[in-house]
Amino acid sequence: MTDSYKIEGIGYDFFPKTCIRETADKWLKSNDFESFNYSRKLIKTEGLLVGGSSGACLWGAMQIAKDLPKDKRIVCIFTDSIRNYLTKFVNDDWMLENHLLSQGEYDTKYIYNENLNLFGGDLLIQDVPKKLVKPLDLSFTVQCCLRCFEEYDIDYVKSN
Repeated sequence: MTDSYKIEGIGYDFFPKTCIRETADKWLKSNDFESFNYSRKLIKTEGLLVGGSSGACLWGAMQIAKDLPKDKRIVCIFTDSIRNYLTKFVNDDWMLENHLLSQGEYDTKYIYNENLNLFGGDLLIQDVPKKLVKPLDLSFTVQCCLRCFEEYDIDYVKSN
């Protein structure tokens, strides 16, 4: 994997004046591959819309956790958001182009395979029950919409 891309905000070789180095017990240095992949894990598994430096933070915490007793806790503070990264590490094409995602991982995700389960459960696409989609008029009230959902057996919203 390449280390040519630098994580914005932490990927450069300088320390900001606000960083008091003497307060740190240990310094760890992550690379782009680790940082971006841990950020993507936070996005996918925890629903936290974080940037690359948050992935680096989590990766570092995981390294430290390996040597800690099980009764100890680590607090991670994620100080960035995904806003500036939607066309970068969040995008699988960008990850592939920057050698941070393997061609095999990319192909598995994007090449059609009729036996591939895209829903995360036991159902294949052809097994998913098909339901009527009823377009609703923009002038409908919420109460009217709820009645339509019940009438057409749409399980997205249930009324009381």
